[in-house]
Amino acid sequence: MNFDPLKRGILTVVLLSFPALLQAGDAEELLAKGEKLFFSYHEDLSRIQKSIKIFEEAFQQDPKNIKPLLMLSRAWLTYADDIPKDKEEREQGYLKGKEWAKKALKMDDKSAGAHFWYFANMGRIQQLKNVFNNIIAIAEIRKHILKAYELDPKEVMIVDGLGTFYCELPTIFGGSLKKAEDYQRKAIAMDPNYSLAYCDLAETLFNQKRYEEALETAKKVFTIERPTYYADWAIWDKVVAEDLIKEIEAEMAKKAAR
Repeated sequence: MNFDPLKRGILTVVLLSFPALLQAGDAEELLAKGEKLFFSYHEDLSRIQKSIKIFEEAFQQDPKNIKPLLMLSRAWLTYADDIPKDKEEREQGYLKGKEWAKKALKMDDKSAGAHFWYFANMGRIQQLKNVFNNIIAIAEIRKHILKAYELDPKEVMIVDGLGTFYCELPTIFGGSLKKAEDYQRKAIAMDPNYSLAYCDLAETLFNQKRYEEALETAKKVFTIERPTYYADWAIWDKVVAEDLIKEIEAEMAKKAAR
């Protein structure tokens, strides 16, 4: 019986690629499992750590897949935001998030998500240290958020993140509350259910001493019926909004007493 060499070659390619296809399939299943846990962490904070382990497994299964790297960077940032009480432990979490984003950038420097999560983790480190005037750090943070925006100007997290960058940045280094407000309002227009943007806009308005507008904006966080990221809204955004409301009301009371 004659066997066509072309068919033999095709069969060889299929057989050789089959294990890789299986691994990729396993990785996608793990990724879906990890995301299900991560995006429901408001029900149990330990789901963040559990999702991190699953994302690591997914990356091991498919080392060429950038998605587990992005989720690892995001999950470590969320872990550092919500779980450690110790400042040093929080910083370690952000550093891990930054390193996973760095690996994602090495895999694909055209990934808007990789640039964004690198920016987000590095920005958190600067906030944690209460230092946003390190010229070298600012240049690096600026580079990544601007690149993320260039690559994906329609991603609401990136648009809001750029606004937050301009709000946090000292004026001497190019900070602008006007630019911050513009980007944050743009983010809200893009996705009215993205709750973090209301917190960020409220802070920008507060910094402009526009207390009534800031208070109204912060209160909107509690009126969102279907937050884009429910877990973030329930655990982080509502708490931030509550703290902002207290701070705004205190300033309004001082103003009224003068």
